[in-house]
Amino acid sequence: MTQAGMPMVAVTCRTEYLRARHFGSARSAWLCMITALVALVALNAAGVDGAVTATVVAVALAGALAAVGRLARRGAVLVTVDADTVYLGDEQHGVTGHRLADLRSVDLGPVAELTGAGTAGPRDLTISGLRTLTLGFAGPGEEPEMWRVGVVHGDPAAAEVIGRLTTVVPRRPTPPRPTPARPTPLPRTPTGTTTPRTTTPRILDAGSDEAAERLWEEATVRHDTILFEYGAYELQPDLMLRYPAVTDITRTPVQDFHRALDEATALRTDSCPDDRARADAYQQAVIALRRAWIACEPQLATAQGEGQWPASTNSPSTE
Repeated sequence: MTQAGMPMVAVTCRTEYLRARHFGSARSAWLCMITALVALVALNAAGVDGAVTATVVAVALAGALAAVGRLARRGAVLVTVDADTVYLGDEQHGVTGHRLADLRSVDLGPVAELTGAGTAGPRDLTISGLRTLTLGFAGPGEEPEMWRVGVVHGDPAAAEVIGRLTTVVPRRPTPPRPTPARPTPLPRTPTGTTTPRTTTPRILDAGSDEAAERLWEEATVRHDTILFEYGAYELQPDLMLRYPAVTDITRTPVQDFHRALDEATALRTDSCPDDRARADAYQQAVIALRRAWIACEPQLATAQGEGQWPASTNSPSTE
């Protein structure tokens, strides 16, 4: 049950991917279009009857359209979490349900190099270029039943799914690198504005590579925290109904937040980069994102809770 007494709503993280046939169909469509163009020029130059030329070109274009038609449906994997069950699967092998009580481990791993979904076994749902969520469930024997699923790390639905799973089984720290603690929110003044933190050192000023990596890890934790907090407003009906302005992209603070989110996401890497300047740019982008989120979430939520709108260039008139 949620804090408002509503039942927990099931959340689905669905990730599409391109199969080998998509790439083959794209090449076939391109080849048919080139063939139609060459045939049109060559047959006209040779003085072939117009009806014959039109027929040859029409057949080539029909082949191109048929190949393009095969591109419409992509493969997809999904992970769904409700109050007591986790559902995993794809369109080829179907969906399998496991009890949350049987969940033994949760780990968000690195980017997969190959796509296992649709080609490997039913438990290998990895997607090339995406991070891999590995889940372990209690099996009939001593060894857990492992599932590997490709997810888009910046997707709010994926963040909500991972957040729910980790509340059941906390993620184990990866030795020997310590997991940074959840960052302390920026202090606010009585008027609701934020006071910038000046005590966090910059990565450029770090005295060692280890210190720079710890600062980078702290920035990733801040980034993940914001994604989780924002995802709650999109995925929990009680919050969505009480504070719709937090996700209203016509509002200036929300637009500023999304611009800051896009910049931080573009600069994020899977591991701490060797380039100190890039790591520092990501850290500063996350700091700016945190400020934008504080300006977006508390002010809009408080204003709507009081039946008012905060002042902005897009605010409705209160006169």
